[in-house]
Amino acid sequence: MGRAKSMVSLLLVLFLEILVRAQIATTETTTEFIFQGFKGNQSDIQMDGDSTITSNGLLRLTDRNKDVVGTAFYHKPVRLLDSNSTNTTVRSFSTSFVFVIPSSSTSNGGFGFTFTLSPTPNRTDADPEQYMGLLNERNDGNSSNHVFAVEFDTVQGFKDGTNQIGNHIGLNFNSLSSDVQEPVAYYNNNDSQKEEFQLVSGEPIQVFLDYHGPTKTLNLTVYPTRLGYKPRIPLISREVPKLSDIVIVSGRKPTDSGTFFIADWVMELQASGEILSAIDPRLGSGYDEGEARLALAVGMLCCHQKPESRPPMRMVLRYLNRDEDVPVIEDNWGYSDSSRTDLGSKLVGYISSDRASSSHSHTSSSLTRISSTSFISGR
Repeated sequence: MGRAKSMVSLLLVLFLEILVRAQIATTETTTEFIFQGFKGNQSDIQMDGDSTITSNGLLRLTDRNKDVVGTAFYHKPVRLLDSNSTNTTVRSFSTSFVFVIPSSSTSNGGFGFTFTLSPTPNRTDADPEQYMGLLNERNDGNSSNHVFAVEFDTVQGFKDGTNQIGNHIGLNFNSLSSDVQEPVAYYNNNDSQKEEFQLVSGEPIQVFLDYHGPTKTLNLTVYPTRLGYKPRIPLISREVPKLSDIVIVSGRKPTDSGTFFIADWVMELQASGEILSAIDPRLGSGYDEGEARLALAVGMLCCHQKPESRPPMRMVLRYLNRDEDVPVIEDNWGYSDSSRTDLGSKLVGYISSDRASSSHSHTSSSLTRISSTSFISGR
């Protein structure tokens, strides 16, 4: 790993241009979003770190400084679980995007970027360099991450013993050590030979990623746009049963097929003035609304997606005893300067799936990397 540690951590500049499309399709619903440039669409993309939208409408994840991280996620969760099937499955989805990684004559450059499905976009503990703005040394490999990533890596991989190919694409599950890895290439016109090419080239590169839920098969095709056509054979075509494990565990209690863990659904209830609709209906009307709003507010704070923002038990007791005002949690999970006036602002809880679907068509785990699906992170 010596080379990776010694290099400038990011000469990666990522542009999603021309088209970014993600589609979740079932017989019930289809979720689709398309960006032909990002200018004017800033409110639809949740950015963090060094990422920015340039004046000409391109999404840039990082600049050329050392040890920087940038992330960009779609601003709403996308529901990936098919709750109507006998066995809980992940719905089919597809995405397409174009990126550019400029070459550099003065440095070896950075490590690359990932297309990520995540239960939260707030990767506050993520590190740069080999952790790609997604994980860190302490949580890499933990099953509790609930993260799937397609890794576009420009240098020698995460672990010298198992990931030695530079300029590669990998499929990662809860870890930056790839389960599947292929050198960057496309199949030529004859479908018989791979043509390798460099990610760090300064030229536009097209990606097509398609997941077929019934067969749990993921197909990935990547090629320089100068080719002028999409190769018929994908670079990677694999069954990925681990994807079901990640999405189902992060989005639903495996012991209770009728409930799932969700924050964003309740946030929208609050925004529409219907926060009390999140209360378990088994309580009937036998509760005090003020106490219920207070409990929801404190519960949400304790489940804050930024661990450092969760209050200690001493403060929890002060909030519940009304000795302190509960801080307002904004939609981006940051505190506002004002005190909370509506104590039912936001919460994470367990709700029945039929109640959620009746009032919100896109549920999620707690997104925010994707409460169901994510976008892109890089260093």
